[in-house]
Amino acid sequence: MSHVLGSDVAVASDDEESGADQKYSITVEKNQILYTLLVDNIGNVSVLLDKGMDNVPPNLDPQFRNKASGVYRLKGELLAVFEVDKALELLIEFG
Repeated sequence: MSHVLGSDVAVASDDEESGADQKYSITVEKNQILYTLLVDNIGNVSVLLDKGMDNVPPNLDPQFRNKASGVYRLKGELLAVFEVDKALELLIEFG
């Protein structure tokens, strides 16, 4: 098991699993409570520059619009950007 620790984020993966079946967990702390986000698949990985981020469009669903920091307009897709704290608020609200 490998761990990468940051100031308030930990990432763990199981080295024994094959790349196709590999699962990740990201643990964050908010208000002295630990939350673990499970990632079962990593799709396309892209480097996106801050200057390419647009404001959140007004027609985005209000529950997401109020939590998103911005969006990237990709080929045929809209990628919403959420700060960890705001994403946790969204998950707690609907969890």
